[in-house]
Amino acid sequence: MSVVTKVRILGREYTLKGNVDSEYMNNIALKVDERVEEIRKLFPAGDELQLVILTTLNLIDEIEQLKKNPPVNFPGTSEADISLKTDRLITMLEKGIIGD
Repeated sequence: MSVVTKVRILGREYTLKGNVDSEYMNNIALKVDERVEEIRKLFPAGDELQLVILTTLNLIDEIEQLKKNPPVNFPGTSEADISLKTDRLITMLEKGIIGD
């Protein structure tokens, strides 16, 4: 079942389509927006593309670090769990984002 949700990232509205509920998609979009804003504070002269690329690099680095050193006994941090979540997010990006 596909769910369609409108979210805002960097002041722009996007329509996401995925197999997860709207609350999950909104939470992910909010976290992305927060992370981009954190990077913007460090690089105020950066344009949106640069900010998004730096944010993506930071997020992927965090994922890779968690794969190598998952917190002990923390649910959802096995390599399989992280891989599944990463694949789910990639699918949302590849098939679900339609810029409005």
